Amino acid sequence: MSLSRAKPWLAVWLLTLLTGASAFGQGVRDMQLFAPAEIDGFGNGARADEGFFFQFDGLYWWILPPDTDPVGFPDLTREVFYSPEEGTTQSNTIDNSNLTADAVGGQRYEFGCIRGHHGFMFSILDLTHQNQRLVYSDVDMVFNDVPFQHPGTGLHGHLHGYVSDVVTATTDDAEYENSVLRDLPVTFEEVVIRNRVSIWGTEADYIFRTHPAHHGGIFEILCGVRYFEFEERFSFEGIGDRFERAFGEIDEDTGEPTGAPIGPGTILDETFYWMDSRNHIIGPQFGLRWFRQSKRWTMSTEARFFAGFNIQNLKLEGTLGTELDEEDPSSRTQDIPVQFMPFVPLMRPVGFKHSRTEEEWSPGVELRFDLQYKLTRAVDFKVGWTGMWIDGIARSSNLIDYTLTENRIMGIDLKDNRQGVFMHGLNIGFNINR
Repeated sequence: MSLSRAKPWLAVWLLTLLTGASAFGQGVRDMQLFAPAEIDGFGNGARADEGFFFQFDGLYWWILPPDTDPVGFPDLTREVFYSPEEGTTQSNTIDNSNLTADAVGGQRYEFGCIRGHHGFMFSILDLTHQNQRLVYSDVDMVFNDVPFQHPGTGLHGHLHGYVSDVVTATTDDAEYENSVLRDLPVTFEEVVIRNRVSIWGTEADYIFRTHPAHHGGIFEILCGVRYFEFEERFSFEGIGDRFERAFGEIDEDTGEPTGAPIGPGTILDETFYWMDSRNHIIGPQFGLRWFRQSKRWTMSTEARFFAGFNIQNLKLEGTLGTELDEEDPSSRTQDIPVQFMPFVPLMRPVGFKHSRTEEEWSPGVELRFDLQYKLTRAVDFKVGWTGMWIDGIARSSNLIDYTLTENRIMGIDLKDNRQGVFMHGLNIGFNINR
């Protein structure tokens, strides 16, 4: 989520903070932000900061990738043909395992007010997009192509079509023979995979602060509500040249092949789709923070637990074979146009849209460890580590159903819409009066 979205929430939380300020007395003690630091221990005169406070953290986090799944229907092979008699077994050659836990930047803002034992706090978490782009060559892909009754050609799947023995071929003419219906291969000359993750969240908490313990440590108990967004888009684009891959590169002057064939033609040239999964999580939160000051140094640890109700908005959209012939498959005969040699699929270009809304349980845990150095009475420099784990998350690349039926092209598979996601990283920032 971009900073443009964080700004309105900052304004809302600040307005709420100012509205409730009168109940908590004055803000930063004496408003002397840059007065000399008080470095005595809590038991010798120094006390925990009270009044308004503000914290800023610059974040450098890693977001773990989704579970590994193939790009294509899992655990399935197809017997496909490159000529009427020559066939091979085709399987998926790529998966999503090359998606990695790339690091991203971001910000975290926390502000509120505490007086005596009681206080309140608002927080905003905003990470930049985690963008990944992967490029593959010569990719085989397997669909679960369910046969159905084609007009005039019998029981066949979408990826059935004519295969021929080619005698000669140019870009304008061809001689071929022995055209028969077979399962056709799906091989892309180039595939581009893109994956984008967006994370944003906000929370509001009541704070109860205890008396200092015997050795100077102080506990703060938090309870409130948290809202969290985890959004991901997985996109696929497959391209290739049917003619050159089947017959070799073409001479621009003569229009005839000049070299050996590159490989089997790409029958689904210009295939693309994208899968969006939007996890919107809201629920109660409870937390515990412990901190202790020793001269200029303050060490703190914190744990937060939230019980999230996750509304998953899922959407799959795309087109298979935009370069296929628009001709009605029922009119296909063995008079095959040269641009489709040596394969002529029975299917036409077909677009699809699928959407689902699911409700899941998404508990989460957040842990923090921070070390602060007091620069002045009210300003601290801080460094630390944050780790967060959330369950029940839908990840886009694991939700795609690569099944083709008479009435449905691909779909959304909910067998793995409850993944655990772990993200963690470093934070560097400053505190004012915290």
